[in-house]
Amino acid sequence: MLLEPVHDFSVTKFQPSPISSAGLRWTIPWTFPIRAAFLVLWILQLAEPIWAQHLDSFDQGTARFSLWRDDARTVMRTPDRIEPGVETIEYTHGNGSFVYLITPVEPCAIIPELKAAIRIRSAQAGIRIGMRVVFPRARHPATHSALTEVVFGSPHDGAGRWSTSAISDVWNLVEDRQRFLRRLFGPDIDLREPYVDAILLSVYGFPGTSKIQVDELSIDGMIAPGTLSDEDLAGPAAIAMEPPGERLRRIQQSVPRWIQHQGESLAYLQTLGFNGVISRNPNDPLIAQQSIESGMGVIAPPPSIVPTEDQSERYAHVSAWLLGLALNQSQMDSSLERVAMMSRYPKSLSRPMVAEAWELHGSYSQLSDWLAAPMPLATSVRSAKEASTILKTELRPIAGRNVPMTSLWTQLSNEWLAQRVLASESLGRSPWPIADHDRLQARLQWIRSVMQGSRGWIFRSPFSLDSGDQTASIRAESYASINQEIELFMPWIQAGESDWANVAVNSSEHTAAILQTPSSQLVFVIASGDYDQLCSPAPAAERIEVTIPVTGQPRQIYRITHGVLERVPIKNVPGAMVVTIDRPAIVEQLVTMVDNGPWSYLQTALTRLGPSLIESRIDTATQLITLAQMTLVSRQLPASDAGWEAIREAQSAQRASLQYLANSELAKAAEYADTATLLAQRTLRSSWQVAKEQFPSVNSSALVVSPLSLPLHFELDRVLQGRRWQPAPLAGTPFVDLLDWKQSGWTSNHRLVEQIDSSIQIATGAGPSGDPAIVLQASSRTGQPIPSGYAGTSMRVTSPKVPLPVGSLVHIEALVRVESSPSESQTGLLFSDNMGGEALGQLVSSYDSSQASWRRVSLFRMITLEEGLELYLETRGTVRASVASISLEWIMPTQNRNLPISTSTESTLLVPGASLPGAEASGPDGP
Repeated sequence: MLLEPVHDFSVTKFQPSPISSAGLRWTIPWTFPIRAAFLVLWILQLAEPIWAQHLDSFDQGTARFSLWRDDARTVMRTPDRIEPGVETIEYTHGNGSFVYLITPVEPCAIIPELKAAIRIRSAQAGIRIGMRVVFPRARHPATHSALTEVVFGSPHDGAGRWSTSAISDVWNLVEDRQRFLRRLFGPDIDLREPYVDAILLSVYGFPGTSKIQVDELSIDGMIAPGTLSDEDLAGPAAIAMEPPGERLRRIQQSVPRWIQHQGESLAYLQTLGFNGVISRNPNDPLIAQQSIESGMGVIAPPPSIVPTEDQSERYAHVSAWLLGLALNQSQMDSSLERVAMMSRYPKSLSRPMVAEAWELHGSYSQLSDWLAAPMPLATSVRSAKEASTILKTELRPIAGRNVPMTSLWTQLSNEWLAQRVLASESLGRSPWPIADHDRLQARLQWIRSVMQGSRGWIFRSPFSLDSGDQTASIRAESYASINQEIELFMPWIQAGESDWANVAVNSSEHTAAILQTPSSQLVFVIASGDYDQLCSPAPAAERIEVTIPVTGQPRQIYRITHGVLERVPIKNVPGAMVVTIDRPAIVEQLVTMVDNGPWSYLQTALTRLGPSLIESRIDTATQLITLAQMTLVSRQLPASDAGWEAIREAQSAQRASLQYLANSELAKAAEYADTATLLAQRTLRSSWQVAKEQFPSVNSSALVVSPLSLPLHFELDRVLQGRRWQPAPLAGTPFVDLLDWKQSGWTSNHRLVEQIDSSIQIATGAGPSGDPAIVLQASSRTGQPIPSGYAGTSMRVTSPKVPLPVGSLVHIEALVRVESSPSESQTGLLFSDNMGGEALGQLVSSYDSSQASWRRVSLFRMITLEEGLELYLETRGTVRASVASISLEWIMPTQNRNLPISTSTESTLLVPGASLPGAEASGPDGP
């Protein structure tokens, strides 16, 4: 129940409050007027304020907490059973990054003594109490409502036991958020007189239904906030609405930098460098108002019914219509119907059409003005070179018809995130100290898209950038830096009259490309190699030479890698100039020019953008150093290992770069930041290669596909040494015949049936040891070649569900013999599962050379879903694939902290010592 302090001179006692506990107010006990009078006299004699205490023991059944904000499609549910004296909260959410519950409290000022705590019982760890802080004098530039921030305390323990989550030191926490807001909105923002008006619970966990119980909410150090000024806090008036036609023209002439909208303020996204958002709702009044005030473009789906002329005003803020994202064969008919319906729209709703297609790029380009092709997922290709070939093939049908646009996934899949989160929790490493965003790989992905000819970008964003967690903040900073680099090279991106072309570089570990413009050339050189889109190489070359073709007038060449214009040594050869770059960074940038125009522009632009770009590179180096340290620690390498010396050198270079930046010596700051990045990334790449060699495929373990989870891989390896795995039965295996196979729960789905003949059979004695095998075959019905990759997926076979406990680790084994074109890198059999998804599947293809006819499929997955494990077999392109010897085994990897851990550095991770018959012992089988 709610209690309140009753001061009897110097003695404080507690009695039941006369108000409902649901109201959450602290009031003077007016039922005792005499004591109240003495209390007033006593207060007047004191030189310090009286601090109130708020206590809620949840004795009354009224619910206190409700859903406030989330990005995970959260649904609050009514608990089946209510226990007296506690509040039971049940909710269901999907993938996302945050879920906040809220209960209002009497406003209280921010003072050093303010603190709060609550008792929580839940199987889910990491639930935290927090406070909503209101800045009454600061108005959001987009919404004009008072700015609010959230601060959080320590997490509770979980494991189904009662434990306490508490928040203290609120004063300093709020000061940190004030510094962030001043960086975001400028130093003139008025953040005086903040106060707390609500208690929060951060309850995001694994997707699904969760139940928590709370009790004994206490708040100490509550005093009423000071009287607010009577000055007008309405903020500046909204800027005049830009005419829709003018705004449309401006959006069309700009380089698209659009991002999926996840509830952020449009003004905030604009500060990060974006000029448009992809919205789900064309008729959202808040987005409409923010778009008008900020000038941001809005790309949204067209109305599902034909609007009248009177209704067209509500869509005036929309700059372009969105036909759809991830469009494929199955959506072509509905897309045609939608375009036909839009021909009946009023003229005032005429807009360009935007689309993103995963296949049928030629057909969809005829329906759209801007068509984006997605950069191939990092986990689906063997190198950036392969990704470039795929992207150029996809863009070829739309050449000359659409502005080349690319959609970028700078985050790994949601399935990878779920695997990483569960692995860190199982190993007692939650919360994980590294943000789930690789700043270096995100920048490299954008640069590669530029080198492949992109002149506009859709940034696919699964989570909000302003949720306040570490990953959201790092992603926002990373995007801001990428957009600044886009701004720096905007004249070349806009003026490019030809495609990018590869140029020669005397290093097998680098790739170089050039863009020609009438008065200048832009050259990018980046580190490259196998799986560089997952973990970039960091070459140790002291110098490289780049051959730049030159025709016409003599040209000057400058290196701008370090944020200033630096002359570089050149050697003239017939038709070209050979440029020498000393101590090359992972990314090198050169500009040639025939007059002073580009030089003057770059001088001004680098003066303005250089410091923040270099600061971002220092932040990248810092992230890599931390990650490299954690990886070496998890490998338990001795102090004499060369990796530790590289880390020390990287730390020294990083500190030097910070000092040079503070002294405004930009070139030196950039040079040392790049050195630190090289050293740390080289250490990471070395450890990553050690981990990769433990598996038949880089996608065998989700923890190996990104350096962000590499420390968890080595720790899991150590924890599992000497442990026994348990077999798990898979219905329908070993294969007998198709009837038994179907009755066991195996199913198949087929697409493109008019173009592709796909079939399934059980072949007796076709396995490597004479055992039965399932044979999947896809061939053309029309004589036309079947596309490779996603576009050529004609059949998916799904296994029956295998029940396994959430938190367990399952090892999936199979042998596959595949017959496909050795020249098609994305043709073959994709073997995946519902825990890792297609993005983490293993593609078995004849493109990858092998000494054995039967190749091993080996997948390790944390069980993240209660519904059970499913296996997927997909045919891609023209292929015949035989699958045999499918087996499952599982183990609970949860670490017992009371037991000693082996310090052996020999890996016995996961892969059984004995090879299956006919399988090669090691070597990559493709992604």
